[in-house]
Amino acid sequence: MPISITCPGCDRGLKAPDTSAGRKIKCPKCGSAVAVPDADEDSEELQPKQKKAVAAKTTKSARRDADEEEEQPRRRSRADEDDEEEEAPKRKKKKRKSKKSGVGLWVGIGVGALLLLVVIVVIVMMNNKPAASDHLTKQVVQEDKKKKEEPKIKVEEIINQQGTPKLRNGSNIELKQSQHNLKQLAVGMHNYHAAFNKFPKAAITTKEGKPLLSWRVAVLPFVEQGNLYKQFKLDEPWDSEHNKKLIDQIPEVYQVIPNDPNGGKTYYQVFTGKLGPFGEGRQLRLTSFTDGTSNTFLIAEGYQTVIWTKPDDMEYDGNHKFKDGTPLTKIGQFANMFNAAMADGSSAPFERSVTAEQIHAMITAAGGETIPLPK
Repeated sequence: MPISITCPGCDRGLKAPDTSAGRKIKCPKCGSAVAVPDADEDSEELQPKQKKAVAAKTTKSARRDADEEEEQPRRRSRADEDDEEEEAPKRKKKKRKSKKSGVGLWVGIGVGALLLLVVIVVIVMMNNKPAASDHLTKQVVQEDKKKKEEPKIKVEEIINQQGTPKLRNGSNIELKQSQHNLKQLAVGMHNYHAAFNKFPKAAITTKEGKPLLSWRVAVLPFVEQGNLYKQFKLDEPWDSEHNKKLIDQIPEVYQVIPNDPNGGKTYYQVFTGKLGPFGEGRQLRLTSFTDGTSNTFLIAEGYQTVIWTKPDDMEYDGNHKFKDGTPLTKIGQFANMFNAAMADGSSAPFERSVTAEQIHAMITAAGGETIPLPK
């Protein structure tokens, strides 16, 4: 019968054969020498020893388990410490990054605030600075507006219901524009003369001599208005159903103020009547002006406006008054001076100091007057 024993080295229970009684065997686990009791020893005596051995074994295993439990937290704490040591540099890097990003954010905010302050300062300076320049700018704009508006004064504001002008001083622009218009009309008259070897009559007439349309229509092809000229029916009067539709198409050369809505009226007229060069159906040549082409009016500003297509001009029979009783000194549309084109093709302004005798001498083409003429 095998003998049960316990190894004192590792507390392992062993069974030895009967033949090993009283001898020592080697523990196959720990290699310790274990004494095998004799077979004749009382089994009751052996049981307490075995109980003690089992108890001791139990105690040792309990201690070992307790030690392992104590060691495990230590190992865990060491692993945690190692992990913490590894994580520490990472945390430092993160802290550095967060610090850097925080610094960058504050720097950006500071720069933005500085730029905003600069913009505000510039705006304030601009708002305060242009006070004087704005005043100058307004003055320049107002002066430009005045210059633009000067030639756009409505003629209808100058004329009363009867067509008599309320004389006012003409601006430099108006005076120059009128001189320019008269120069163009005089050149047109001379071009007509070059084509037909004579100036046009005061009116386009029927074969019987009845006036139909003004000389202002006859010279249209010679003042770059050929297309408008072709639209007229030359055998019908100015106020026929067809021709009166063309009144509103008055060319700018007949207006001091271009495109002025004045019912197609103009100041530019020739002199008719007994003493006027174009009176009584006369059609003069340059040789007819024996008083001198530079001393005789060809076209002048009238003392009232007329419809530009109507054969209506200044009728002069003598006595220093027009046929309607208006004094010669009233010609012209401005109070400070009047303009006229001479028979030689020039145009000039005349002061209001010109006398009726001088105007009379400049109206007649062959009067032989000896009085000095204004220069």
